[in-house]
Amino acid sequence: MLDTSVGSGKTAGQLRSRPSASFHRRRLVALGALLPVGALSLAAYWLARRCAQDEERLMQHTAQVLQQERERIANELHNVVAHDLTVVTMHARALELTLSPAERRRSLRAISTSASEALQGIRRMLHIVHDDEPTTPAAENITAHLRTLAEKLEALGIPAVLNAPSHPVMSADVAAALRQIANECVTNILKHAPGTPDVRITLALTPLAVEFTAWNAPSHDDGVPPPHPSGTGLGRIAAQAEQLGGNATAGPEDGGWSVSVRLGRKETKVAIHQGSPGV
Repeated sequence: MLDTSVGSGKTAGQLRSRPSASFHRRRLVALGALLPVGALSLAAYWLARRCAQDEERLMQHTAQVLQQERERIANELHNVVAHDLTVVTMHARALELTLSPAERRRSLRAISTSASEALQGIRRMLHIVHDDEPTTPAAENITAHLRTLAEKLEALGIPAVLNAPSHPVMSADVAAALRQIANECVTNILKHAPGTPDVRITLALTPLAVEFTAWNAPSHDDGVPPPHPSGTGLGRIAAQAEQLGGNATAGPEDGGWSVSVRLGRKETKVAIHQGSPGV
């Protein structure tokens, strides 16, 4: 049999017909049509992934905001009612222990006053929660409030000495924070040292800061300091101080227990060096 490829000088592959120009054009057109589809698919994938990530971040942020709001409401509720309810409880116990008509009348008046103040505080808190526009608290004479706290201690048979300027000047935010801090300190004294024979409340002003100290002698006759508090109230005091650029310290001092707080006098945060209690 004759090999025809030898005679012609071409291989079998060379004898195959080459793709025409129109074939290449059709292939390019097909590829060109597929490229946008691929690009759109890739873009859709990244968009879906981005949306999923954004949704996850939004859910985490929402959960964090809700948790912070729960903590804020719990703290506000504590600040509003804890002190007054503690005073009510102490006077209710006093009613069980005394037969003096004068003492009983005094305790009943204190219970009525503290219960009314707690109710007013709850109403103020509810008004703030439902008010869309935040209100700026009016500045109060913090010394007048400290004097009221000292009188409440005296009414429970606890001697209290107040050392504070008559008309201290400070921002409304600082005064409001000091009010809550002082309430917390007196509440802790009533809880942990109800039989203390001596309480000293001090308020001092420097050009840049306000210094507040609440000290109480131990309620035990043997001179042993009262048990260390759980730290919940002290944690709230420290958090309030930090919000205004200050600090709070607590611990044994002069045979008793002392809580010392230092706040900037203005609303702007001021960096303050931490010191020992009472300093």
